[in-house]
Amino acid sequence: MSLSITLYRTSAILIIAVCAAGVDSIFRPVRLPERTASTSPAPTQPPSASGAATEQPTKTALAASFPDKGDITLAQARELFSKKAAFADARNRKDYDAGHVEGAWHMPLEDFSGGSPEAAQFLNKTDPIVVYCTGGDCHASHDVVIMLEAMGFTRCYVMVDGYPAWQQAGYETSTGPGPTGGGQ
Repeated sequence: MSLSITLYRTSAILIIAVCAAGVDSIFRPVRLPERTASTSPAPTQPPSASGAATEQPTKTALAASFPDKGDITLAQARELFSKKAAFADARNRKDYDAGHVEGAWHMPLEDFSGGSPEAAQFLNKTDPIVVYCTGGDCHASHDVVIMLEAMGFTRCYVMVDGYPAWQQAGYETSTGPGPTGGGQ
């Protein structure tokens, strides 16, 4: 009889511990590791003085100029945008439709609850993806990055300043539904 009571108590303690960890994770924001100065991106090459068109950077050149993942600044996000990196908006549909980075996929966290979001099938798992939300205390972009990495995406970045900073800087924005199907 004492063995069954011991097993019962041990099981109860384990269940309580798992539940407590789950509750704790709900209230504790997930943060990606901070980047160090040694991993800062290399400066981009200025256009040639002769005015000739310069060659578009390849995916390999882009990979060399940024670390594999992590938080990035607005300027770094802008550089990735100019190099045609994919952008994903982690905000709710209403905010997304009101305004988002031009060409950004709508990819809120709730889209991952049924498996993989539809937009993920159109993105290359080894290409850079910049995820953003409203910045500040919003952690939706970090949560979406965690889900993307769990799906095998290897180059996920979080634009920590969020959409408000992008819009305030006067960078390219769109309203209404974003891309669907095979392109950004």
